[in-house]
Amino acid sequence: MRLSPLLRHSIKVRVTLAMLGAFLVILWSLAWVVTRELRQDMQAQIEHQQQSTLALLSHSIDQDLTDHLRALELATPALSVALQGVAAADLAQSLQNHFYLQQQFAAGVFVLGPDAQPLAAVTQKVLGAPLKDQPYVQMALHQGRSVIGAVFLGPDASAPLLGMAAPIKDAQEHVLGVLVGVIDFRQSSFADIIHRGPYGKTGGYLLIDAVQRRILAATDASRVLEQLPAAGANPAIDRALQGEAVTQVFRNPHGVEILASDQMLDGVPWVASVAIPTAEAFAPIRAMQRRLLLAVTAASLLGALLVWGLLRRALAPVFDTLTQLTAMLETPQPIQPLAIKQHDELGTLVAAFNTVLQRQASVQAELLRHTDVLDRTEAVAKVGSWRWHVADESVTWSDELFRIFKLDPRKGAPTFDAQAQYYAPQDMLRLREAVQRARTERTPYELELHLRRADGSQRIAMAQGRVVVGPNNTVTDLYGTLQDVTELKLAQAAVAANEARLQALFDAALDAVIGMDEQGRVTHWNKSAETIFGWRAEEVAGKDLGALIVPAHLRDAHASGLAQFLTTEKSRVLNRRIEVNALRRNGQVFPIELSILPFQSEGRFHFTAFITDISQRRDAEIKLQRAANVFKYAFEGITVTDADANILDVNDGFTRITGYRRDEVLGKNPRVLQSGRQDAAFYQALWAALLESGHWSGEIWNRRKSGEIYPEWLDISAIRDEQNVIRQYVAIFSDITTRKELEERVRQLAFFDSLTQLPNRRLLADRLGQALLAGKRSGQFGALMFLDLDNFKPLNDRHGHATGDLLLAEVARRLQQCVRQNDTVARLGGDEFVVMLTELGPDALDAAQQALVIAEKIRLSLSHVYVLAAPSADAHTPPIEHHCTCSVGVTLYGDDIAADLDTVLRQADAAMYQAKAAGRNRVVLSATGDAADSAATPA
Repeated sequence: MRLSPLLRHSIKVRVTLAMLGAFLVILWSLAWVVTRELRQDMQAQIEHQQQSTLALLSHSIDQDLTDHLRALELATPALSVALQGVAAADLAQSLQNHFYLQQQFAAGVFVLGPDAQPLAAVTQKVLGAPLKDQPYVQMALHQGRSVIGAVFLGPDASAPLLGMAAPIKDAQEHVLGVLVGVIDFRQSSFADIIHRGPYGKTGGYLLIDAVQRRILAATDASRVLEQLPAAGANPAIDRALQGEAVTQVFRNPHGVEILASDQMLDGVPWVASVAIPTAEAFAPIRAMQRRLLLAVTAASLLGALLVWGLLRRALAPVFDTLTQLTAMLETPQPIQPLAIKQHDELGTLVAAFNTVLQRQASVQAELLRHTDVLDRTEAVAKVGSWRWHVADESVTWSDELFRIFKLDPRKGAPTFDAQAQYYAPQDMLRLREAVQRARTERTPYELELHLRRADGSQRIAMAQGRVVVGPNNTVTDLYGTLQDVTELKLAQAAVAANEARLQALFDAALDAVIGMDEQGRVTHWNKSAETIFGWRAEEVAGKDLGALIVPAHLRDAHASGLAQFLTTEKSRVLNRRIEVNALRRNGQVFPIELSILPFQSEGRFHFTAFITDISQRRDAEIKLQRAANVFKYAFEGITVTDADANILDVNDGFTRITGYRRDEVLGKNPRVLQSGRQDAAFYQALWAALLESGHWSGEIWNRRKSGEIYPEWLDISAIRDEQNVIRQYVAIFSDITTRKELEERVRQLAFFDSLTQLPNRRLLADRLGQALLAGKRSGQFGALMFLDLDNFKPLNDRHGHATGDLLLAEVARRLQQCVRQNDTVARLGGDEFVVMLTELGPDALDAAQQALVIAEKIRLSLSHVYVLAAPSADAHTPPIEHHCTCSVGVTLYGDDIAADLDTVLRQADAAMYQAKAAGRNRVVLSATGDAADSAATPA
């Protein structure tokens, strides 16, 4: 046999590779640390440069925006004079005179009136949506301050536009209109520095709208108006747009890794960014890494060559000895001692090998002698042994094992898998499982197996196996024996068959079969006796039967009766079937039916008792009587029908509740009680549940014989036989009229105002909560009105609270007439009312307009004169006329406007108090709860 070059030089290879690996790890670790530190230093320097550049860029843009806004503010005094004039041409001419505005606002300059309608303009573009709809225009009109708006796109969507608005005021600071300037980013001066050129060779600048996540200006013109990924898609972009002044390395939406610095501007929600690709930023570091790679590779190869040469020279004698030993292994002759060529460490090793070789020869001779003795022993006992080496799957059999299977020993032992042909399939499966458990759990096994020998004959064998565990706690070998037990098993089977046939006769009996000798001792005890009395057969064998199953007060009679029979052969119990009490193991006394038959064998009497447990029969009789009493005297109504739902029987409770006598409903279907309130679908669902689960319970409306409809709680159960076939139905029901009336009364008190019968605060909160959730799902807006009567207290003071209650009831009636069916009118207490409007549409402005229309309708309705008849007045007393107005606060809810219950109520209440403060008898709309954003409708 020849060893491969890799094995013959494995020591040199392993040592060389180990030293080379250690050398590479040290060099590469050093190179990684150096380049990492250099990269961090370079990144810090670039970050500082970018932050400085970004600060200058941000200041320039902020200053330019401030200059544009200041230019608008400087033009407003002259426009204020022109706006108060009578000729529109004066206003247009005044706007033309401010030529510098046309230069700074290339997209257009506009003068809007107090209603946000355009009065004059200098423009060259079509801006798309009307300026009156822009939030910044409304803010300038209502708040009286200059505002920079959000970036928007023109109708051609070719460039971003930015609007600014400055209020035009008179001498008294009243807002007369607004001056609006629109900037085109392509022509704006503050974007020039971004468009001017790249940052570095391949870097550049960006100006980003953080709200719309859109690029407004970029050094790369192709990226203008680019939409950045949605929030969550790129965490680095999210940090920059959240206002953090950060410098970070990440991949941009185009897949390029960049080093970017970002900063939020002061006056607008824009982010200025300067970025450079890392390929350019860290190019010197990467060049250094390539040079280090070449140097480390060269040093590693040189070290490997030196180590290889040294090892080759040092290990040459070892390989010479290995060559001699390999040559000996290739010959069939026994291995001879090796020659010792030099007296060093290698010579000592060869001498030790020669000593081991001599000892192995003596041990092998002794082993052959023991093997011969073992073979003769196995042949006498018909036990064969085997051993299975796990590593190479080799199997060794003794000679006796070959004889058991009738196999030729010269062909060698079959492998474990090949042995499957000699076992029954089920036994082979059991053997595999036992071997697997032995290998995994280290436990021995013993199995009875059925063999199929080579000549086709079948044998029964007992197999045993154990494992050999190696030094690393792994199974190295399995060994065991296989014994032929066919003759022994056949003899045992014959004896067992005779006993089984006899035992089966007794065990098959449904009654307890007990044998007893003349001394009253137990000679036989079958399975039914074990079940009935609780004693196992092995526990009672040879014991006194009377002490086991006869109650204490009957044992004397039992003993005297046995003695009398043995003396006179007469008995009042034998050969008869009687009912007596017996005793279980747990001490329970129970009734049995007993028959005792005597017989003689070898001059002695023996007795066989046949016993039937009749306790269940007795219990069934008692239960039947109890059930009859429950059925007759139950307070609930009970109906029993057959499988086709025809009434078989009813109890007195049925007659009392329904009014029908028993003879009037027998043979009829329970549908005679139907009220008609439930439709066919209800009864179809009832029967489907009853047929599926065998039970149904619930509330149902039925009709008495008198025609009165009443509610009842009904439970129906299906009665099935042993084949699970439905034979009957039992229905139990009770009249719940009183309970339903009480529940309705409690509901009225809990959720409705007792005076006006309107929903109270609790029910309003529940409906408003549901409306808020529904609005979030559907996107529809709703409105909440808070009403307070303006002239209610004088009525109470002058005419009393009873008259005031009449007014409140009339207010409730008028409110309900003013709203839709799906809206809610509620009274919170005193003279405070709330109206909740739902499903006003997905547009906030349209929803607010609808709410104001309904609020104005309510205000006008409640302002009409009230004609009230005092409760204590007689027929000649004229009614009381009273004039009463209301103050109404309105707020919208839905989407992100007033998203919770408390906020909605608080905003509506605040708007109502604003109406009070503004002079009463008016409507105030507050979409945000801020007075500056409210709209009032006066009387």
